[in-house]
Amino acid sequence: MTPPGGGGNKTKIILAVAGAVLLLLCIGGVAWGIMSFAGGGAADAKVGECLSGKSIDRSSDRFQETELEVVKCSDGDARYKVVGKVEDKKQNEATEDVCRQFQGAEVIYWEGQEGEAGTVLCLQTNK
Repeated sequence: MTPPGGGGNKTKIILAVAGAVLLLLCIGGVAWGIMSFAGGGAADAKVGECLSGKSIDRSSDRFQETELEVVKCSDGDARYKVVGKVEDKKQNEATEDVCRQFQGAEVIYWEGQEGEAGTVLCLQTNK
């Protein structure tokens, strides 16, 4: 039984809002967990792993956004194979000289924040 003055409606509204917030937090946590265990980004790739995503056009800016992600090399979408990886390089240091030491390197990919050190991946077209 609700007390006089309609206090029961306020309680119901507060409980409904709290329940909705809790539900959204749970959904967000599940989504974050799935994304964490799904294919990693390019900078997480290890030598020998393959990447899928937009093709890196050798004739244009090699620092274009490509959104590459790690996939199995047998995957039909596997576009590149990582043949070398060099950490702690700024964008202007991602040159052919960095990848020259890795046999088969055809494409240079850099991932990081502009002006800060990032990761250079030396890639070979996955055949």
